[in-house]
Amino acid sequence: MGDTVIFIPPILCDARVFANQIVELLRDHVIMFTPIVDVNSIEEIAVRVLSCAPREFVFVGASMGGVVALEMLRHARIDQYQCTG
Repeated sequence: MGDTVIFIPPILCDARVFANQIVELLRDHVIMFTPIVDVNSIEEIAVRVLSCAPREFVFVGASMGGVVALEMLRHARIDQYQCTG
């Protein structure tokens, strides 16, 4: 099984926004989805995601989810990362 992929959606969106990617990646990867609900700040979302993320993972964020992904970089001790737009 490949890396765990954590999807972080735009605000007010659910997993459907990543449906095609999830279907393709499920064959070889563990998939996690983090909805942006019941939080007060970007930092809170980032800390929440990192608290349940495995040691090694790939994250995909769109719009507000991308902002959360950048906040995760700020909070986590990450040895290697790649940002694509």
